[in-house]
Amino acid sequence: MKNDLNEALRTAGLFIAEGGKRPSFSGDDAQVAAIRRVMLASRNLYEALQDKKATLSVITTLLDEKRCMAVEYEKVFGHPWCF
Repeated sequence: MKNDLNEALRTAGLFIAEGGKRPSFSGDDAQVAAIRRVMLASRNLYEALQDKKATLSVITTLLDEKRCMAVEYEKVFGHPWCF
């Protein structure tokens, strides 16, 4: 199980930092939904932080969204989102 988690987090990190197509995950519907939502929220925040035109208001909104998705992820998986 730990190797599966490490691989999933590695894949998520690559998606967040490098973009590309969204990775696919299999398993419990709640888990798949939680990891997809938190990955996308993290990616959106990362992109905004890289954009010199992004306003503080936009970044703050995206950060709040990512935090909410991270809380949902932790409820489903039992451990905090590491990104």
